[in-house]
Amino acid sequence: MVRLVIKGGETPGDPCPEGHPNRSGMAFCTTCGTALPNSASTADASARSQRTVTERKRSVTMAIGALLALAVVAGGAFALGRQSDDDPPTTTAPVATSTEAPPTSTTIAPPPTTAAVLSLDEAEAARSAAVVYFTYGVTAEGYPAFEEIISPSAAPSLKSMIIGADYRNAGCSQIVESIQEDPLPNQPTYGWALSLRYQCPDGPPTSSIDGTPLPMTDDIYVEVTVAPSPSGGYWATQVQIVDNN
Repeated sequence: MVRLVIKGGETPGDPCPEGHPNRSGMAFCTTCGTALPNSASTADASARSQRTVTERKRSVTMAIGALLALAVVAGGAFALGRQSDDDPPTTTAPVATSTEAPPTSTTIAPPPTTAAVLSLDEAEAARSAAVVYFTYGVTAEGYPAFEEIISPSAAPSLKSMIIGADYRNAGCSQIVESIQEDPLPNQPTYGWALSLRYQCPDGPPTSSIDGTPLPMTDDIYVEVTVAPSPSGGYWATQVQIVDNN
């Protein structure tokens, strides 16, 4: 038989049924191992002691768990702080600004006055009519409208009378780049030397006759005859090319 010995105080306790003396608080006889009468109370004390130990272990475990949770939270906050510090600052890109100059429309030298057609005298009306007549594909800014300065009798019967067919078929525009008055006018007919310039989307067009590239400038001499307009002032009643250099 295995004997269990539990040390107690020195106060005598209840003897075992075999008559062996035992110390107070003993659960089993130290000599033969027989259970003693006070074993129930001792067992209760042992159970209470075991519960106390268990509760202490549970408290220690909970405290350790709480400390570990705090450590995890603190570590996560530190990592987020480091990540926030390492991230480059967010900046807003400046709005791009364009330095390109706005497109400008082609302009032609304005007449001596930009007043209404009614205020133009014979020479001014003849000059304006020459510029407006030989401007094609663009607007002669600063000059009267075609119908205001060109009478029906002077209106061209064909567009080729204003611009050559090869230039027109190539989508070119014709601009009066400069105009000079003949020093010896024969009123009411006025002579004008015009310098023309062409603007073509695909470069110089080619001649429909021999296929050679056509020039992008031209000089012509025209005569413009003016007469009083029904609405007042003067307009062109005849426009003709006298010389084409």
